[in-house]
Amino acid sequence: MNSEATDRYRNLLNHADIPPRYCMFTMESVKAGLTGVKADVYDRVRAYVNAHGTIMQRDQARHSIFLSGSFGSGKTTLGVAALKALCWARVETGRGDAAPTFEKFYTFTRCVQAGYSDGTASATLQGIQRAPLLMLDDVGDLERSRTETDDKRALLYEVLDYRSDHFLPTILTTNLSADGLSEAFGARTFERILEMSALIELGGENLRLL
Repeated sequence: MNSEATDRYRNLLNHADIPPRYCMFTMESVKAGLTGVKADVYDRVRAYVNAHGTIMQRDQARHSIFLSGSFGSGKTTLGVAALKALCWARVETGRGDAAPTFEKFYTFTRCVQAGYSDGTASATLQGIQRAPLLMLDDVGDLERSRTETDDKRALLYEVLDYRSDHFLPTILTTNLSADGLSEAFGARTFERILEMSALIELGGENLRLL
């Protein structure tokens, strides 16, 4: 690795807010030991990274991937590895020092909602909308017994709509099925998801139990 590029890459990661438990993972380390469905998923995500945040779905180029799987399926680990690899590819090839951003969906919505009273909501929303590389983790919750509030639905739509219009690479994860996403966030948001993303389901065993 070029030492100057490596230093820039590490500096960008330091500002990405990736949780420490996931910082160690890379596309190479994640690949080790994957078999069956998970190996096929890895290959699709690897192709997305190799194409600098573009993936073909239904004969159209998409700039987002939506990783769906049950608890412990490895979706966050794989998503973080892909986010880091996209960041490194941009630094290494001179495509710009694009700082990656990792955010939990419900943390993001709480921060926006807290900003309604002090005037910071717009800045928080725009920061997520315009992040050069974004991973939005845990979009929706299988254990929630009701649909999401209108405000959370609107916030997710605004993020996805902006990023879709500007072709910004986006990695999302959820433990909801396609039907669950549609029910939780509404048909309008789900149609935007289908328009901008490749939906990729992680099957197989719970990796936390191995």
